[in-house]
Amino acid sequence: MIASFIDGRVRIRAEALKQAEIMSMAKSLAQSRQGVLKVEGNVGTGSLLVHYDPAVITRETLLETAKILEAQFAGA
Repeated sequence: MIASFIDGRVRIRAEALKQAEIMSMAKSLAQSRQGVLKVEGNVGTGSLLVHYDPAVITRETLLETAKILEAQFAGA
């Protein structure tokens, strides 16, 4: 699910993200987190790129968000 994770940016890939409705839901959830600066989604590749401020949001919080997304994808 997490394809790359460096300070300031995390890329999530999942087959479920190739569905527009799920991509929209994932983007909304990511954007709702304080410290998230920008969210880019690509339905064609099933990729979500989250730019964040590491001084505001921790890796642990982002990992929790990724786990929530993964649980929601499981039902898709």
